[in-house]
Amino acid sequence: MYQGRMQIEQTFRDLKSSQWGMGLSSSQTRKPHRLTILLLIASLLAFALWLIGLAVRRNGFAVHYGSRKKAAATLSILSLARHWLQYHSSALLTRRQIAEALNELGSMLETYEI
Repeated sequence: MYQGRMQIEQTFRDLKSSQWGMGLSSSQTRKPHRLTILLLIASLLAFALWLIGLAVRRNGFAVHYGSRKKAAATLSILSLARHWLQYHSSALLTRRQIAEALNELGSMLETYEI
């Protein structure tokens, strides 16, 4: 249960933080139309990062902080994807890897009845 809570907190951090994430809290917009467009772009980016993060996690990619191997499990899927993109910018994911990630995301949605 704690691990799931940490995933949720990390994901919120990724969406709001300008240092660690998408920086939605720094948008400085108050106009609903602009905010709607910004949220759409952020949603599309988050969806792409979810697919990348799930795909690379399935392939064994992990980020370890310090000596605790369990620390990698607390990284959100979005952060994992961003780390992978930063250090493997020339690597490509196959269609099969993306399809498997999409299936895993679908299973997660069914599990949590979203």
